[in-house]
Amino acid sequence: MKNRCISPLRDFASLISDPLAGIFNTSLREGYLPPIWKAAEVVLVPKVSPPTSIQNDLRPISLLPTLVKVFESFVGRWLLSFLKSKLDHNQFGNRKGRSTTHTIISVLYTWMSCLDSGGAVRTVFVDFRKAFDLVNTTYFTIS
Repeated sequence: MKNRCISPLRDFASLISDPLAGIFNTSLREGYLPPIWKAAEVVLVPKVSPPTSIQNDLRPISLLPTLVKVFESFVGRWLLSFLKSKLDHNQFGNRKGRSTTHTIISVLYTWMSCLDSGGAVRTVFVDFRKAFDLVNTTYFTIS
């Protein structure tokens, strides 16, 4: 099914690109984001089928307006181009061409090099899986 929201933006890009560029640039210059762009529609997505508990079986997903996601992508690319030379070489998250596989290879190489030279390796693993489930779903209804 074709996304009904993206298609009109793409179809009318030549007409709306100049006004949107003006809005985006003004927003950046003044440090102001229109409140409507901050509003998200929260949709509850089941973790299991069928869900039996609102607290445990549903994951809240925030759907942001398309225009703010476009704006965010421009700002993200601009910031990354500015910060790229300042980021640590071992920063793998949110970087193009890097993945969790690269992280694992880097960590294993560091550990093995240390062990090969007679050193010791101590590690701590922390599970953040539930750390980001902070939206209180008690106030949402299943529809």
